[in-house]
Amino acid sequence: MHWPEALSFLLISLLSFVSSVAASTSTSPQNTDIFYWPLSASSPSQASRLAEVSYDPVTLQTSVRSYTPPQKQSNEDLLRIGLFTDASQKHWVGSLTSFSAFNNSAITPNLSLYLSLDNEVYSVAVSASASTASEGNQNLNVEIVRPTPAPTPHLNRPIVLKEDGKETEEIIEKSFIQKYWWAIPIVLFLVIGGGGEAK
Repeated sequence: MHWPEALSFLLISLLSFVSSVAASTSTSPQNTDIFYWPLSASSPSQASRLAEVSYDPVTLQTSVRSYTPPQKQSNEDLLRIGLFTDASQKHWVGSLTSFSAFNNSAITPNLSLYLSLDNEVYSVAVSASASTASEGNQNLNVEIVRPTPAPTPHLNRPIVLKEDGKETEEIIEKSFIQKYWWAIPIVLFLVIGGGGEAK
């Protein structure tokens, strides 16, 4: 390799490394608003803000910027938790949960934010866990859930062809009996005919 080629290769490698590091560290924390609305309400226009969450998709660090637990307004026990996926607040995505997940002092709600491949929240869910907080302190735990890669099939080995384009004959592994069948009659002959007279 000549000097100019080696130098240009080194320079290109260095630039690609620097750009990849800059791209991975340049993501800033993102914010998302989580809303709730009762199951009896007819439209998401009656949604109230549950929490504003800031998250970093690279480090998966989260912080709750504001949190207002829902107040039970009727004898209904179910409410929708979710978010609007567009700025016009017409497309609602969410899940169904119970008021008791928020209004029970022995339970801390866990908010799961499901991220897409472009690090945008596409769905939310709420689960409950035993509370470690004091009686008057309402907490909200936030968890980031990244997409998991889909399972890939285990494919067979590729077909090996000879120079003339035909398949090579596959060598079949023989079993122990197929390999040493000739030893069985010899051993039987020695066992049956090999015994002498006992005196």
